[in-house]
Formats: sequence, structure tokens, C-alpha cells
Amino acid sequence: MNIIDERMFKFLLKSIRTWGPFEYLMAVFAASFNNEILTYVWIIAFVSVPISYGTSVICCLLPILISKATCYLKEKICRERPTLYQPRIEALMFEFRKKDSNYSMPSCDSAQAAAFWTFFCKHTWMPWWIGILMTIGTMFSRVYYMCHYPTDGLVGAFIGMMIALLMDYIILG
Repeated sequence: MNIIDERMFKFLLKSIRTWGPFEYLMAVFAASFNNEILTYVWIIAFVSVPISYGTSVICCLLPILISKATCYLKEKICRERPTLYQPRIEALMFEFRKKDSNYSMPSCDSAQAAAFWTFFCKHTWMPWWIGILMTIGTMFSRVYYMCHYPTDGLVGAFIGMMIALLMDYIILG
């Protein structure tokens, strides 16, 4: 899988060109589901969805379950993060890789994004396609900043979505 990922995104991982103002948007996606910000993101969900005991439990437990599941899988899979290309790091306006010292597969940020947007779109007026685009934005930004390979994001998003739907089904019926 590593070889497929590297071939698919070799142009991005080895490029010293950045996307100018677009990089600011990528930075928002890359940072929005980091552990430092995650609590605030879920507070938004908590105050946005119709309040019930079940939705409150989901808002509290879902981010913890996602973090535990992805940390467990990272230790079992042991996939190294993408090789850093120094000229690319120097060209980027923002650096997110310093914080990532654990393994790569699956992406916890992508899992958190998918879980949040699955829950948020299911319980609010937000259309599904917006949640899907926002999750893809998080997945792509993690690749853009050399934190993950594309399949890390895909697997993480799948895990996040499945855990969110499963918790929703178990708790809310």
C-alpha cells in the first residue's frame, strides 16, 4: 500500500510548489480536528443538535472512542509516516508534521472529521454532501502537509463514519 500511495502522490510529496492562498484553506482543514481543537469542535455539535440524553452521550463519547480506536490500530499496523522532503517543508507556510510522532495508519484527524460530519449531518439541517466535502478537505490537507498517505485518510474516514453510525444506532436506535 505504501508504494501505491507514494506513486499516486509523488508529485505532491516531492513538490516544492505550494498553492499560494489555497494553503490557508488547507491549514484550516489540517488543524480543525487536531487534539487541541477537537473539544471545541464537539461543543459546536453539542449546541447545534437537538439536545437529548442520547446525543449528549454521543458528543461526549464519540471523540474518545475514535481516538482510542485509531491509536490502537496505529500500534497494530505500525505504518510509518511519509518521508519528509525538506525542500517541500521549507516551501510550505505551515508545519503540522512536528506534532505527529506516532504511526500513520489510520488518520485520527480524518476519523474525527468523518465522525463529526456524519453525526452533525444526521442530526441537523446540514446536507450530507457538505459533510463529505469537509471530510475530504481534512483527508487531503493531511496528505498535503505530509502527515499521511491517501489511504491513511480513507481508512480513518471509514472508521470514523462507521463508529459514528454504530454509536448512533446503539444509543438512539
